[in-house]
Amino acid sequence: MTTVIDDLQTVREFVMTAKATTAQDEDDALAALDRIEAGCAYLARQELARVNRPGQTRVYKSDRDMPLILTHGEIELPHVGTVTAEMYVKWYKLFLVSEGVVHPIDFHELEPYAPERESAFVDHVPNPTAIQEYCEQRGLHADPVFLEVAHGRWLLEVRS
Repeated sequence: MTTVIDDLQTVREFVMTAKATTAQDEDDALAALDRIEAGCAYLARQELARVNRPGQTRVYKSDRDMPLILTHGEIELPHVGTVTAEMYVKWYKLFLVSEGVVHPIDFHELEPYAPERESAFVDHVPNPTAIQEYCEQRGLHADPVFLEVAHGRWLLEVRS
């Protein structure tokens, strides 16, 4: 049985030569990549199983299977729904976590809540003021770390 180290070495050798000298070399490299991918997926599942043990913090995921920004730590989520986003470099929508269920929120739903003469979102960045107003008007809670990240992204990517 090969190890991840062996597989990485096989892939490294293939990449360093910039081409396979035989079809077998290419097949070996592709098989090594498949094993690495399967190993990484297995490790990710093991980590989620460890995190999701009873009595520990639950990991909520988006419809793209990405973890959500939720900073409830040792406490439970608020009894009202919590608005947040994926832990990812680009946001495609927001999410409402309510009673253990994750619901997507399209950025366009923020439009009525955007300040006058401002967009509700620009590209992959929702307007943090619109998010706060959306939450207030609907009796929801915005995750504080998510909101902080949203403010930072808005300032760096939109206002600069």
